[in-house]
Amino acid sequence: MMSYKFGSISAFSTCWPYISFSGLGPYMLISNVYNKYHLHRIQIGEEGKSCKIFNSFISDTKDLFVMTLKDGKYMMYTLDLDNLNFFKDQSENHIEFELLF
Repeated sequence: MMSYKFGSISAFSTCWPYISFSGLGPYMLISNVYNKYHLHRIQIGEEGKSCKIFNSFISDTKDLFVMTLKDGKYMMYTLDLDNLNFFKDQSENHIEFELLF
């Protein structure tokens, strides 16, 4: 078995049936394994601004928590994954994380 480590991928977390990770700019990518045709890409920081996504965690209640460093300040965001419709195109709906602190 081979394993690979990509330096650009960070904040990887799983809790069945969800998978989330970052590493492609100021975005979190979220997938539901029951729908292999949709991958949600949700912006958590502004383009061109300093935003490092450090860690993420998916709780048993299917809440995604994301810790970032923006402009020298640590911030924690949350998103209720059960409220996302993974079987519908979300391009018309703007999905936002809720800032905790």
